[in-house]
Amino acid sequence: TEEVKTNQRLNNVIFVLDVSNSMNAEDVAPNRLEQAKNLVLNTMSQMKSDRVGLVVFAGEAASIMPLTTDYTAVDTYVGGIDTGMMKIQGTDFLKAMQETVKKFKNIPKGSRKVVLISDGEDNEGNEQEAASLAKKEGITIVSAGIGTEEGAPVPEYVFGQLMGYKIDRDMKTVVSRRQV
Repeated sequence: TEEVKTNQRLNNVIFVLDVSNSMNAEDVAPNRLEQAKNLVLNTMSQMKSDRVGLVVFAGEAASIMPLTTDYTAVDTYVGGIDTGMMKIQGTDFLKAMQETVKKFKNIPKGSRKVVLISDGEDNEGNEQEAASLAKKEGITIVSAGIGTEEGAPVPEYVFGQLMGYKIDRDMKTVVSRRQV
């Protein structure tokens, strides 16, 4: 009977989604963020009774939806995700994991799952610390890399209008490449 209980355990899956500006790159159609959002929805469509939550991150992180089995609500929340959600830009995996740990506070350690969707460019260099925290908290992470190794320029939008592409200090166009 112990084995049956384990198989019936409800999984709690938090999708941790990178919303940094590099996710606007168009090396995958129509862009990285839209592909990431589709990945969330496609993964969710294969779930039966798992509870699902959403954390978005860039240079900071925020939980935008509590754990729920209301997949219609998740659809709505996912539809509203964009790269303008985070005031602090960058990509900080540790902040994302700290926010995720808070959401898992009352969840048994064996049923904590994270689907991390990012182009993998952690500007803060916190990947190891984030992985250690996940391990300590009993969180299983599946990561999905978005984008291509060749990369693409990062579009810059103001009020939805393309204003150009991100440039570095030497006035060269920044090319964002998948790092995961």
